[in-house]
Amino acid sequence: MLSMTGYGAAEIEWDDQVIQAEVRSVNHRYGEVSVKLPREWLFLEDPLRRLALERLKRGKIDIYVNVLNRQDGPAGPLVDWQRAEEYVRIAREMTERFGLMSLELSARDLLALPGVTEPARGRQVDREELQRRLTEVLSAAIDALVEMRRREGAHLKTDLQSRLDRLTQCGRALAELAPAVPEAARERLRQRLSQWGEASAIDPDRLAQEVALIADRSDVTEELTRLSSHFAQAKTLLDAKEPVGRKLDFLLQEMHRETNTIGSKSGDARISALVVEMKAELEKMREQVQNVE
Repeated sequence: MLSMTGYGAAEIEWDDQVIQAEVRSVNHRYGEVSVKLPREWLFLEDPLRRLALERLKRGKIDIYVNVLNRQDGPAGPLVDWQRAEEYVRIAREMTERFGLMSLELSARDLLALPGVTEPARGRQVDREELQRRLTEVLSAAIDALVEMRRREGAHLKTDLQSRLDRLTQCGRALAELAPAVPEAARERLRQRLSQWGEASAIDPDRLAQEVALIADRSDVTEELTRLSSHFAQAKTLLDAKEPVGRKLDFLLQEMHRETNTIGSKSGDARISALVVEMKAELEKMREQVQNVE
């Protein structure tokens, strides 16, 4: 079992650069990946997104890739000095040729001219090699994130297992109490009729039908059977190797539905107390499952 919350980071050295990758993930209903790269590497956004989704099935995943130079500072822009000198020469020549007022170019003017500067990583690189390097560093960062998610997932599994065990115990207790519920309903009806003094005035066959109907309405055998099945499925899912968060969430909704029905059918105080406890455990489990991949 994996959590959806985690963080991983890695870096590698390549040529005169240090490439850093960070991966963060938080809860999300589906798998959503956001990739932030240096502008000149944006052509690798889709391959890196696919790589992340191969390893991380659910969660909102943010990937950050940064590049530093060997001095651990941001890689500065490259200056094409030859082109800058050519701009200055042309400006002076135009001034002389056309008799213009002397106009010296400022540094700001030169920096704004096309081709004078370019990003340091805008240099020609081997795209296949670059993709291999980024895949390497991102895979290492994802490894670290998955390990963190695994540790958190182990804690979630322990908590969910403990609560599932308690639900199973409550289910057994309900099964022991349930058979007495229809008979208790019949007895309550007899007592009311006796108090009203109308028992002798009611047709025996009609009375038998009403008693049977009340007994049927208060019978929770089917709900207990389905609950038992849900508990068994949840136990299996907790040990599964694939992502189970959505399946567990659906299963807990079904457990809550059956528990509600049992509570509404029964007028027994002991059953009502068990139902309240089960609903509290189910709510806590649903909160935890929101973070399960």
